[in-house]
Amino acid sequence: MYAEVVVNRPIVKRNRRSFVDAPEDAVIPAPELHQESPEPEAPEDDNPLALTFHYHIPPHLADNLRVGHLVAVPFRTQQLMGVVVGLSQISPVSDTRPVEAILDPNPVLTPNQIELARWLSREYIAPLAACLQYFLPPGSGRKPELMLIPLDNTASPGSLTAPERVLLAYLRQKGPTPLAEVDPGAAAGLVEKGLARRQSVLTKPRVGPKLERMVELTIPPDEIDGMLPTLGRPSKQADLLLYLSELDDPLPALDNVLAAVDCSISPVNALVERGWAELIPPQTRLDMPPALRDNSAPLETITDSPAEQKVLGYMRGQGRPMPLVQILEATAVDESTIDDLVEHKRLARFDEPERLTLTLPTNDIVEAVIELRYAHKYADVLRLLALEDGPVWVGWVYAQTEATLNTLKTLEDAGAISMGEARRWRDPLAGRGFTLDTPPKLTAEQQAVWEEVAQTWQSKSVYKLPFLLHGVTGSGKTEIYLRAIAAALQAGQSAIFLVPEITLATQTVDRVSARFPGRVALWHSALSPGERFDTWERV
Repeated sequence: MYAEVVVNRPIVKRNRRSFVDAPEDAVIPAPELHQESPEPEAPEDDNPLALTFHYHIPPHLADNLRVGHLVAVPFRTQQLMGVVVGLSQISPVSDTRPVEAILDPNPVLTPNQIELARWLSREYIAPLAACLQYFLPPGSGRKPELMLIPLDNTASPGSLTAPERVLLAYLRQKGPTPLAEVDPGAAAGLVEKGLARRQSVLTKPRVGPKLERMVELTIPPDEIDGMLPTLGRPSKQADLLLYLSELDDPLPALDNVLAAVDCSISPVNALVERGWAELIPPQTRLDMPPALRDNSAPLETITDSPAEQKVLGYMRGQGRPMPLVQILEATAVDESTIDDLVEHKRLARFDEPERLTLTLPTNDIVEAVIELRYAHKYADVLRLLALEDGPVWVGWVYAQTEATLNTLKTLEDAGAISMGEARRWRDPLAGRGFTLDTPPKLTAEQQAVWEEVAQTWQSKSVYKLPFLLHGVTGSGKTEIYLRAIAAALQAGQSAIFLVPEITLATQTVDRVSARFPGRVALWHSALSPGERFDTWERV
């Protein structure tokens, strides 16, 4: 299988026997070297500016290559971009070179566009390559560029000059490098010594589709607060808050807490200084055995000591364990009296360790942990995405929060969001507001014109004569144009509105956009390359 390719190569056919290089600014395709016809004159349909090259299609491209594809092909010592304008089983020349690559996965030209380009070439005696350019995406052209490529070869360091050694090390680290960016003398030396080679490749297109990252929440919004405490920097203070908030015991022993969280006393002191926790010093508590506390017998029957009777009476009145210090203050007895009561098992002593209790309200735990872990960016992103129904542009997230790409990647690794790419159309009308316009009632003169236009539009005749509307400024011609556009769109067709004067452009764009919001593509010389590319694809 062979591909018939038009290569954008400046060559001019001077006579029937030879081809010579044209000036650099010429845009003329490379002709096919057909055998000379015995007839003195070329046939009428033989356009010397539309001749092509044939390349054989390698097996790995055979199933994908189609008419209209942009391809990379070898041409003399260079690699050039070409357009496939035909496929055939035979080639007019026996010795062909292969198509090297398909530059775009989808054909950029249709057979009808290629046929129209051939007609333009014949009708206006123009190079076929130049005619095809009008149908190609703006900025899609690729130029050949010489690259210096390192080879898997070894040489004695002593055989290289200092510049050659530097260049070789650079090539082996960076890979293929444009020849224009390196020392030509060192490059020539490496090529001569078999350590590098020159190769022509095609540069990347100047412009292409604009792809931007999208981000979307992947967890239910009600799970955000549960995930936020796990994000951000490590913080022992945050770990302590989370541990204490999850305990059933409101007064855990300090030593047990420190062991569970694996931290020192410093984070605890920091929480106490913030007022988020409280340290309860170690203390001794006393309690009466249930048999004595619930016994209504007079205290004199239990002990003869008035001091002991005073303590037991106080404890019976409290009905619960009491701190030793508080008992001593309330009864004004010596601590020896307490010791005697404990010794005779009339009181039970409990030595409590130092304890830590949480004073921060439960509803404030998440925000406190976010503050301690410096996780505000993560919280802002997740809460922002929770308000959206689907993916949003990453750039918009950056504008609304202080997040960075690392912030989003961390959230993606945590399974909270997903990121992908979507095409963003560069529209010169984007961001402009247009008041929706409704068709006005036609004047009698406009109605007569529109009825004739509509009647011709609705006729089944294949050949419809054009209309030329004549009228002074403000006579209502534009409204007829807009109604004709509406009829074309309703019939599943499209329309081109040409503005003859630059001074009319703004008001015309406003009127058309107001009548057909979101369906207008604008084309003029001031478009950026990206806007021109996207408008070409939309049209």
